[in-house]
Amino acid sequence: MGFGGLFKQENQLTSLSNAASIEAGQAQQQASQTEATALEQQGDIAFQQSQENKYLFLRENQIAQGNTAEQFLSSGVNLAGTPMAQINEIRQLGQIKANAYDQQGKLEQDLMYAKAGITLNEGTQAALQGQIGADINTMQNQIQQTQTKNSFFNGLFGGLLSGGLSILGGLMR
Repeated sequence: MGFGGLFKQENQLTSLSNAASIEAGQAQQQASQTEATALEQQGDIAFQQSQENKYLFLRENQIAQGNTAEQFLSSGVNLAGTPMAQINEIRQLGQIKANAYDQQGKLEQDLMYAKAGITLNEGTQAALQGQIGADINTMQNQIQQTQTKNSFFNGLFGGLLSGGLSILGGLMR
């Protein structure tokens, strides 16, 4: 078998190895994209849930304000002054907690989106590593083939030169 057959087999193995490396990187990238989408959806759900909790809380807070006002009025107390201050305090504390629901939901959403971004970057990195691995493998194969050819020709020419010099030396005697 000459160089052509030997190198053809090596090239086929290199191509197969390269395809596997690239395919693995692309598969990891696709899996990362799927996971990132799921993480973003989780973030959106967390935010939506916080908004629902906020709505329910504000509704309960409004009921508490109404119940407090009703208690004062049924007791014959005028809502002006201290009673109104208490009702306003219930409303203000409710708004603070409602804002906390907003902040918590937004933070959870932002966290999930950040995780999604990291996951996408990891997938891109895996795809690049697969491609770079394939490129390095190809270059190593080419270097090895060049070295094999050089060794063969150096040995061949070195042997011919040595044999030729021996013959020449024998003729000169």
